Amino acid sequence: MSNLVKQILKILEAQGNEMASVMFVLDQLEKAETQFSMAEFDEMVDQLRRDGVIRVTNSSDPRNNWQLQRR
Repeated sequence: MSNLVKQILKILEAQGNEMASVMFVLDQLEKAETQFSMAEFDEMVDQLRRDGVIRVTNSSDPRNNWQLQRR
């Protein structure tokens, strides 16, 4: 599991059952000084979604409107 995935899951776990906006997650990653590209972020979120680890709402909208939740 990559550091980026670990950080994303840590952020979502801290939110509990609440949805987290992508912008909130990105902000938290930047505060933690996590190094990543947006392409890598998109790929990791998509993989976590396909694996059933997280739920993504508004996924057909632009990325900035996505809401993420840990399952």
